[in-house]
Amino acid sequence: MKIFAFGTAVFSLLTDICLIEARINDPSRGRKLLDTDAETVTIYEGLWGDWNPWVHGSPGKYACGAQIRYEWPKEEEDSTGANGLRMAFCDINDWNQQEIKTIHDGLWGDWLPLRMCPSGKYITAASVVFTDHKGGNWFYGEAKTRDDTALNRLRIKCATLDGSGTESDVVVNWDNGHFKPWVYATSGKFVKGASVRFQSDQGGSEWGGGDDTAMNGIKFIADTPNKHSDSGNSCPRLGVKWITVSNDGELLGVQMNTNNIFRSKIDARDWTQVGTDSNMLNRISVSGDGNHMWGVNRNHAIYKWDGAKFVGFPNGRLKQVAVTNNGDVWGVNKHNKIYFKKHDDDKWTQIGNDSTMLKYISASPNGQHIWGVNKNDAIYYWDGAKFVWFPNGRLKQIAVTDNGDAWGVNANDNVYHKLSGDEGWKQIGDDSTMLSHISVNGDGNQVWGVNKSGAIYYFNGDKFVAPCQSYTI
Repeated sequence: MKIFAFGTAVFSLLTDICLIEARINDPSRGRKLLDTDAETVTIYEGLWGDWNPWVHGSPGKYACGAQIRYEWPKEEEDSTGANGLRMAFCDINDWNQQEIKTIHDGLWGDWLPLRMCPSGKYITAASVVFTDHKGGNWFYGEAKTRDDTALNRLRIKCATLDGSGTESDVVVNWDNGHFKPWVYATSGKFVKGASVRFQSDQGGSEWGGGDDTAMNGIKFIADTPNKHSDSGNSCPRLGVKWITVSNDGELLGVQMNTNNIFRSKIDARDWTQVGTDSNMLNRISVSGDGNHMWGVNRNHAIYKWDGAKFVGFPNGRLKQVAVTNNGDVWGVNKHNKIYFKKHDDDKWTQIGNDSTMLKYISASPNGQHIWGVNKNDAIYYWDGAKFVWFPNGRLKQIAVTDNGDAWGVNANDNVYHKLSGDEGWKQIGDDSTMLSHISVNGDGNQVWGVNKSGAIYYFNGDKFVAPCQSYTI
């Protein structure tokens, strides 16, 4: 709760919608192990608080509007300015098909009106007003000069997918501070998702104390849209038996029958082969940050991606692997024995003894949570020293997030979810919602799966749906 802190600053949200210029701010920005088109665009880093999980638009939808939650200044209270961010996402084939996603809800203030790009245009750049740190301590009577407010205003630029046209729309124009330089996505890329850096409640008091700043930074995920001639409902004929998703929503899949590896630029509509037909893997794992990719072939030989191709790892044989952001690798062999290898070691260490056996293992991207299932579908988790039986439920495959939430599928291909700390599982959908394999990113906001026929599905927050209505294999 904020009580009797003081401030006088006046803030604003400004949305300036203009033609994007072809501009690249940092050639290395967003470059990952895989040659993906998706990139991270840091609009402003900020000073205080933590980055919150990425929030993406649904497949085929790109950002087309923004809305700020804003705390108006009060003469005798701590002021924070911008608090929350919502974004509108419009379908790339039908701009009028829209959805609103809350990137971060914030704590204080009111939601200002949603400001949309002109019809047919999508966000490709942004700029903010950020009040630099004023220094000093928080004392009664000095708040007006020492109140830090961090991020105050936001403006966005929008363009058509072909970069044509010019529009301008000023939303609110309270003159406080100067806008930082525009930050652009690479030419031809548009905003697909966002993350907010937010400082939690600092606990102010009657005599000063915590100085709240609320929203501090904004990042975007930008990508190249792929338009389809049939209103975006068509997908390639690519049967996928195994799928994995990184933190920014990039997908990698193993094709049925061929075991070739394909990747998708977030929306599962445009797939590109990774490597060549000689790079055939039965199972793959990608770290949440996209910097490490490992896999095994049908003969249980182990491979890792070197940035251009899969190369054989000479030590050991495994039937399935899971890799973390720092490059540590967990795996199980054909006898269901468990092995672990640190990122800087070429040798595998057996975990437990021959009585500790799992047929499938999952590691959260941050490496803090390790779960698995045995041949009888009993569920186990790693307590830091050993695998411990989890008494509730049975699953044939499992996936875990950075905070310990878990997703899984059972022998009947029903889908289940469990929050970290909960003892029970909740079925997602009904018996008609069936997946043979499931994957979740570290933030838990991207959950994808495939069914036994190779069709791809994603979780929209309520149920699993196909990214393309007429998906066929």
